[in-house]
Amino acid sequence: MGSGLAAMALGRAIRDARKARRWTQLALAEQAGVTQATVSTFERGEGNPTLATVLALASAAGLNLVAQLREESGALYPWEGGSSQEPGSESPTDS
Repeated sequence: MGSGLAAMALGRAIRDARKARRWTQLALAEQAGVTQATVSTFERGEGNPTLATVLALASAAGLNLVAQLREESGALYPWEGGSSQEPGSESPTDS
């Protein structure tokens, strides 16, 4: 996933989507074709799931993974949404 924060946020999003459906971790696991332990680990932001596992969990939970990643990217890197510069990387003319 690249960023530990993004993985944790995605795990929370999948947990929230699962709970909105009133599913147990076991029910989501069965729909995604993974174990309940995999769901639990991922929802806690632990472990290192494969992309296939992330896609299976998101799909089973009804989560739009692309939209979720865009949302999380904006939360983690707000300068990408409007400003062309990272915070603290002022150009000489900005002083």
